[in-house]
Amino acid sequence: MESGDKVLPQTEAEKTTMSYCRQCAGHRNHLVLASASEEDYDSGPHFKTTYDLLRCRGCDSVSVRREDFCSDPATVFPEEGWGHSLDDSEGRTVYDYWPGMMTRKLPEWFWEIKNKTMADTLSQTYKAFNDDMPILAAAGTRIVFDLLAEQLLQRDAGTFKDKLQALFGEGHISERQKEILQTVVDAGSAAQHRAYKVPHYDLILILAVLESLIHQTVLAGEKVAGMRQRTPARKRTEKPTKVENKA
Repeated sequence: MESGDKVLPQTEAEKTTMSYCRQCAGHRNHLVLASASEEDYDSGPHFKTTYDLLRCRGCDSVSVRREDFCSDPATVFPEEGWGHSLDDSEGRTVYDYWPGMMTRKLPEWFWEIKNKTMADTLSQTYKAFNDDMPILAAAGTRIVFDLLAEQLLQRDAGTFKDKLQALFGEGHISERQKEILQTVVDAGSAAQHRAYKVPHYDLILILAVLESLIHQTVLAGEKVAGMRQRTPARKRTEKPTKVENKA
């Protein structure tokens, strides 16, 4: 820069970028508060990592975005399938966010769960799921099921198979629910005991089943009991006594 040159301020458009917002649960325009990059040419391909401090223009929440660029993805990452797309001819860019992307929110009725241990475990399970930690998330679903079974049965019924049978025998779940739970909780057990990495789409199914079970067996039961008390009983009208006409 020559002496006397003036540094022009960035325009509003130059300060704005499209990025993911966890609070809004989607991509929104963000104001770039600060940005820093580091590059590497020594290894052959061009690598560049950029960190952006962003503020969402929708909700004002602040986040960090990491942008990784590689000029030759087919050579550097062949096992990950990079280089097979026409878009890879000019390099590949991937993004990471903090806080991470939220692919599944806690259900709206989550705050109605009175069992604090169950609520805390369920919350941590969702955090592990959204932070892409499938083994921990799946193991968490198994723990939540155990806590739910203990609350419904008011005792520790023993093994997973015994708990399922007791829940069915005492009328807490149907035969169909028993079959479904056998499959989905087995996946959680495999993660907990054998470090099985449950696929993302299977985890979504497991969480959906667990949500439904908690809502139907615990929350809905409590709400129905309250509704039963609030509903006025039907008033019975006495039929008029038939008087025989004696001639």
